[in-house]
Amino acid sequence: MRYLCYLFSTTWFFLLLSNSMQAQNRRDFGIWSGLKINQKLTDNLSASLRGQVRLKGNAAYFRNTFANLSLNYKFHKIFALTAGYRYSIRNNGNNHRAYADAKFIYKIKAARTTFKLRLRAQYNTSNDYSDVPSTLLRPRFYMAYAPKGSFLKRFDFYITAEIFYEFIQSSQALNKYRLSAGLIYELSKNIDLNLRYIYQDEIGIAAPVQDNVLYIVLAIDLPGFKNKKKSK
Repeated sequence: MRYLCYLFSTTWFFLLLSNSMQAQNRRDFGIWSGLKINQKLTDNLSASLRGQVRLKGNAAYFRNTFANLSLNYKFHKIFALTAGYRYSIRNNGNNHRAYADAKFIYKIKAARTTFKLRLRAQYNTSNDYSDVPSTLLRPRFYMAYAPKGSFLKRFDFYITAEIFYEFIQSSQALNKYRLSAGLIYELSKNIDLNLRYIYQDEIGIAAPVQDNVLYIVLAIDLPGFKNKKKSK
């Protein structure tokens, strides 16, 4: 895992360096806000329902809204699989998205590192039905730290790094990267507030859009199902 951290750190450094050498990007600010509801079904299986509204154009214009349903199965404390579906509403056509995640988790004391590999297929309803859905491979690195202390114990601080690798018919291309830093604050036992700053930039196009995003999501953990004991 240590070598993986070195690899991603080096990758993001060169990505940012190459971006600074490009022509002036178009900059934008957006807000992504939403709600996430988690439900534990069994000891290893859980479900999640998410909804978001995303704004662009200095947070003045509608970008999209979506509903996302996913199932997560934890095979081991260091490995889990997720499958999900998302329906998005956009100005230029609605999207159907299916994805699968493989997660590798490593914990040591108050620190947690996760490497996620996502395979995503998406279809835009404005396209011809004969078109092939766009396919992306999205490796993502996540590192979090939960400090000690009477006040700080309510916080988790984290950073993420992600690349978007698109398969276009018979060719492939790295078309975007995303970096973020944020915190999760425990409002109560089952409710968390997730605040994050996201920086993302497009790669390989003439006039890339550089997004700066404020991410605000409230997460609610529903009570788990209890096994009812039969009366004797």
